Formats: sequence, structure tokens, C-alpha cells
Amino acid sequence: MSSKSVIWAAAALAVIGVGLGSFWGVRTLASDGSGAQAQPEPTPAPAAEPALPWWAAYFEEDARKPRFDQTINGILIGPMAPSPGYGGCQGKAELVAPERAVGTPVEVNPAYLPEGTALTSAETGACGDRLDFQMEIYRVSAKLDPNNPDVPLRSGGQFWIIRKLTTTHTFPLSEAAERMAPVTIKGRPAVFVRPVTPGGHDIGLG
Repeated sequence: MSSKSVIWAAAALAVIGVGLGSFWGVRTLASDGSGAQAQPEPTPAPAAEPALPWWAAYFEEDARKPRFDQTINGILIGPMAPSPGYGGCQGKAELVAPERAVGTPVEVNPAYLPEGTALTSAETGACGDRLDFQMEIYRVSAKLDPNNPDVPLRSGGQFWIIRKLTTTHTFPLSEAAERMAPVTIKGRPAVFVRPVTPGGHDIGLG
């Protein structure tokens, strides 16, 4: 073999030797911890849960309170109480133009509405030739207590007013039974559902 071939062969062996040495050296350093090694990225800590508003605990407690049917002021109320039926309707039940309720016993004409209240829809039902009910839905704009912005004085939402001719005194209500109490409105028996929070700050929450 010529001296030139010997030089090239030796050079090739040297390159292979350096490559193998580097490979095993890196493996050794990585395994025995004696060399620098890239550390995995630390797992970010979970974001802290947002603080619940002060009134949330009252709603959680209220959700655990019993709900059952009961008769208050001669009115059957509760989660299984039926909706009031037609007052002896023998004809066809249908929706008619709300204007037909004006001046009739079922007309909804509230004497007072909170500031920022707007009528969003109205329905009037007839039973044959007789008007049977009228329902109006109102939306209240959001408004906060200027002296304490953390307490919702009225955070807006919807409410319904329904006037109906019926022979049954019943209405489905799924609120906690202990919050229902008798009340008289313009000399007529009624049922009042007390608010969940002390001071009634939950009135209007949605």
C-alpha cells in the first residue's frame, strides 16, 4: 500500500473514532448528570379561580332548600302545581291582537314601571268570543347603586305581568318553599316570594 493510501485510511479511521467518541461522550454526560443538560420547561401554575361575588353563597344555600307544593292564601303553588287553565273555556283557544284587551278585565296596564323599563312583547289569548288572558314582557335596563358599585341595586333583566280569567287558583313556582309567604294586594289574596339575599339585592339579577 502506498504511503498516500495509508495516510487517507488513517485519516478516515481518525474521523470515525472522533465521531464515535463524541457520540458516547454525549450519551455518558446526559446519563450520569455530570454535564450540562437541557431542562424541561416548568409546568405553569394553574390560574387562580376568580373570587365569587358575596351573594353567591346565599344562592348556593338556597339551592339546597326544599321545594314542594303548598297552598298559601288559597293558592296552590310549587314545582308540580299546574298552570291555571282556561276559565270554563268551551270554544277555540287562540292568540289575538293585544289591542283587543284594552278596556277589558284582562288588560295589563301597570300604574308604575321602574325607570328604564321597555315593553318587549305582548300576547293576548281568547277562548271563543271571550278574552282569556293577556301577558306583557318588560325589560329593565341595568342600573347600579352609585354609592356602592359592588352591590347590584338593579342589574337589569326581564319580568312578566299576566292577567288571566280562570276558575282555578294555582301557579307553578320552583322557588324554595320557605321563601313564599301570604300577602294581600289591593284587597286580594296573593303569594309573595321573598328575595334570596338579605336586603333584596338579588332582585333584578337577570
